Amino acid sequence: GLRRLIDTGGLGLLLGVDIYRLSAMHYVESGLPAAVRRTFEPPEGVLRHYPADEWYIETGMPPVRAWYRIQDEAYRRGFIRDTMIGPCKCMSFVVRDVVGLYEEALRTDPLGLYGLR
Repeated sequence: GLRRLIDTGGLGLLLGVDIYRLSAMHYVESGLPAAVRRTFEPPEGVLRHYPADEWYIETGMPPVRAWYRIQDEAYRRGFIRDTMIGPCKCMSFVVRDVVGLYEEALRTDPLGLYGLR
Protein backbone atom coordinates (compact mmCIF):
# COMPACT_ATOMS: atom_id res chain seq x y z
CA GLY A 1 0.00 0.00 0.00
CA LEU A 2 0.85 3.65 0.25
CA ARG A 3 1.34 3.79 4.02
CA ARG A 4 5.12 3.60 3.72
CA LEU A 5 5.13 6.42 1.15
CA ILE A 6 3.18 8.60 3.58
CA ASP A 7 5.17 7.67 6.67
CA THR A 8 8.61 8.15 5.12
CA GLY A 9 7.97 11.51 3.46
CA GLY A 10 7.79 10.07 -0.05
CA LEU A 11 7.15 12.31 -3.02
CA GLY A 12 3.99 12.40 -5.10
CA LEU A 13 3.71 13.42 -8.73
CA LEU A 14 0.31 13.88 -10.33
CA LEU A 15 0.46 14.12 -14.12
CA GLY A 16 -2.44 15.93 -15.76
CA VAL A 17 -4.82 15.30 -12.84
CA ASP A 18 -5.62 16.92 -9.51
CA ILE A 19 -5.87 15.87 -5.88
CA TYR A 20 -8.93 13.72 -6.57
CA ARG A 21 -6.56 11.11 -8.02
CA LEU A 22 -4.36 11.03 -4.89
CA SER A 23 -5.32 7.62 -3.48
CA ALA A 24 -3.15 8.19 -0.40
CA MET A 25 -5.83 10.56 0.93
CA HIS A 26 -8.02 7.56 1.78
CA TYR A 27 -5.43 6.31 4.25
CA VAL A 28 -6.52 8.89 6.85
CA GLU A 29 -10.29 8.51 6.47
CA SER A 30 -10.82 6.01 9.30
CA GLY A 31 -12.32 8.75 11.46
CA LEU A 32 -14.68 10.06 8.79
CA PRO A 33 -18.02 10.73 10.56
CA ALA A 34 -21.10 8.74 9.56
CA ALA A 35 -22.76 11.92 8.26
CA VAL A 36 -19.98 12.30 5.70
CA ARG A 37 -19.87 8.59 4.81
CA ARG A 38 -23.61 8.59 4.14
CA THR A 39 -23.20 11.19 1.39
CA PHE A 40 -21.12 8.68 -0.58
CA GLU A 41 -23.25 5.55 -0.04
CA PRO A 42 -24.37 3.87 -3.25
CA PRO A 43 -28.02 2.89 -3.71
CA GLU A 44 -29.15 -0.73 -3.32
CA GLY A 45 -29.21 -1.25 -7.09
CA VAL A 46 -25.50 -0.55 -7.30
CA LEU A 47 -24.74 -2.70 -4.25
CA ARG A 48 -26.48 -5.69 -5.86
CA HIS A 49 -23.88 -5.60 -8.63
CA TYR A 50 -20.97 -4.42 -6.48
CA PRO A 51 -21.30 -5.83 -2.94
CA ALA A 52 -19.76 -3.58 -0.29
CA ASP A 53 -17.61 -6.42 1.06
CA GLU A 54 -15.98 -6.85 -2.37
CA TRP A 55 -15.95 -3.35 -3.87
CA TYR A 56 -15.49 0.22 -2.72
CA ILE A 57 -17.96 2.37 -4.66
CA GLU A 58 -18.87 6.02 -4.07
CA THR A 59 -21.85 7.52 -5.83
CA GLY A 60 -22.93 10.58 -3.85
CA MET A 61 -21.57 14.09 -3.77
CA PRO A 62 -21.32 16.22 -0.62
CA PRO A 63 -22.17 19.94 -0.82
CA VAL A 64 -18.45 20.84 -0.94
CA ARG A 65 -15.62 19.05 -2.74
CA ALA A 66 -13.48 18.76 0.38
CA TRP A 67 -10.30 17.58 -1.30
CA TYR A 68 -10.18 20.81 -3.33
CA ARG A 69 -10.16 22.71 -0.05
CA ILE A 70 -7.15 20.61 0.98
CA GLN A 71 -5.49 21.20 -2.39
CA ASP A 72 -6.04 24.96 -2.08
CA GLU A 73 -4.55 24.98 1.43
CA ALA A 74 -1.59 22.90 0.25
CA TYR A 75 -0.92 25.46 -2.49
CA ARG A 76 -1.31 28.32 0.01
CA ARG A 77 1.31 26.74 2.28
CA GLY A 78 3.66 26.02 -0.60
CA PHE A 79 3.36 22.24 -0.29
CA ILE A 80 2.53 21.73 -3.98
CA ARG A 81 4.74 22.81 -6.85
CA ASP A 82 3.44 22.97 -10.40
CA THR A 83 5.46 22.36 -13.52
CA MET A 84 4.75 21.37 -17.09
CA ILE A 85 5.97 18.37 -19.01
CA GLY A 86 5.10 19.30 -22.55
CA PRO A 87 1.42 20.28 -22.44
CA CYS A 88 0.82 18.28 -19.24
CA LYS A 89 0.40 20.13 -15.94
CA CYS A 90 2.18 18.30 -13.12
CA MET A 91 1.84 18.67 -9.37
CA SER A 92 4.69 17.52 -7.11
CA PHE A 93 4.67 17.38 -3.32
CA VAL A 94 5.62 15.46 -0.22
CA VAL A 95 2.66 13.12 0.20
CA ARG A 96 2.75 13.29 4.01
CA ASP A 97 2.37 17.09 3.92
CA VAL A 98 -0.76 17.05 1.77
CA VAL A 99 -2.34 14.01 3.41
CA GLY A 100 -1.52 15.53 6.80
CA LEU A 101 -3.64 18.58 5.97
CA TYR A 102 -6.57 16.31 5.26
CA GLU A 103 -5.97 14.30 8.42
CA GLU A 104 -5.92 17.48 10.52
CA ALA A 105 -9.10 18.82 8.88
CA LEU A 106 -10.85 15.51 9.55
CA ARG A 107 -9.76 15.63 13.17
CA THR A 108 -10.80 19.25 13.79
CA ASP A 109 -13.85 19.97 11.59
CA PRO A 110 -14.87 17.13 9.27
CA LEU A 111 -18.46 18.32 8.82
CA GLY A 112 -17.31 21.83 7.97
CA LEU A 113 -14.73 20.48 5.53
CA TYR A 114 -17.46 18.67 3.61
CA GLY A 115 -20.00 21.51 3.89
CA LEU A 116 -22.36 19.51 6.12
CA ARG A 117 -22.80 22.00 8.96
